Amino acid sequence: MITKHAFHLVMNNSLNFSVLSLDLLFVLMMFILLKTLSASQFTIGVF
Repeated sequence: MITKHAFHLVMNNSLNFSVLSLDLLFVLMMFILLKTLSASQFTIGVF
């Protein structure tokens, strides 16, 4: 019973960690995308 509970906790922790990593990755991708878009708009506006 205790081992099953511990396994469940570990699974939950790794699941939360992977979800958190995915969230961070998504935010990073959005940030890069926005920077690229603003940079391209800026160059279009300049030229």
